[in-house]
Amino acid sequence: MILKKPLIWWFAAIFGFFSPPGNAQVNLKAGYNISFLADPGVNQVISVFNESQPYTSSFDKFSWLHGFEGGLRFKGGPHAFELSYQIGYEQLKAKGVANRGMSPCFDKIWLAVHSGGLGYQVTSELFGGGADLQYQWYRTRVELVKA
Repeated sequence: MILKKPLIWWFAAIFGFFSPPGNAQVNLKAGYNISFLADPGVNQVISVFNESQPYTSSFDKFSWLHGFEGGLRFKGGPHAFELSYQIGYEQLKAKGVANRGMSPCFDKIWLAVHSGGLGYQVTSELFGGGADLQYQWYRTRVELVKA
């Protein structure tokens, strides 16, 4: 295969096979995050929408996000580079009735914040510092059932 040899060299460079023994490491990070927040604008839109619908159980306020966090860190000597990704989301549900009151229906709103980052750190034995460049994007998905 044509790409086999360049691919092996690429993995060797990324995972530090060219660094002196004991002088480089690769760390994987994975976790779960939770964030509490206040967004009066979104909550006002949800409240106005709740008032216009005959829900038996209305949408709750948007007040927190939770989700996955992961990344890869390459450290060689005092320098380290890191790639990271985070997602935080919340699903809101409202309950109503459809088919002239015969069956329940659920409306849903998903709110998500994604973040990708690239960072650099330098450390000594006592102190360290660094910087991250992050890009965030937001996604909202709404699923409304016609009653």
